[in-house]
Amino acid sequence: PTMDETFEVVAGELMMEIGGKDQWRTLRAGDRVEIPAGMPHSFRNASDGWTSFVSTATRGVEFERFLLSMIGLATEGRT
Repeated sequence: PTMDETFEVVAGELMMEIGGKDQWRTLRAGDRVEIPAGMPHSFRNASDGWTSFVSTATRGVEFERFLLSMIGLATEGRT
């Protein structure tokens, strides 16, 4: 809730749901989007090809906690 994020697509396509359910937009190479703190969002690669993107997070302490949670879920086979 306190972390700003930026996503920039380097190659391929990245589907992003920004601001709420079913508010999807497709980002392509060169596209960039800034997500303010507290804004609901998710992303996925909906194509058959590879997608590369750079994500920058400010106030990264919460991002570190998020990654540790995801690693824990993956280790338990829950994601």
